[in-house]
Amino acid sequence: MTRAQKFLMFCLALTAILILLFICIAVVEGWLISTFIAILLFIAIFGVGFTLKSKWKIE
Repeated sequence: MTRAQKFLMFCLALTAILILLFICIAVVEGWLISTFIAILLFIAIFGVGFTLKSKWKIE
């Protein structure tokens, strides 16, 4: 992978970690709608990350 691709994967991973922290806080505080939205964002970020990673391996 190039340096730009590694940086993009790092940013995706960092964003996923921040969303996980937000999910923990939302569960503790009882924010059901925020928790649901954060879980959807987390799944979407992982989907984008795995799609990019598999695409780069093919090329």
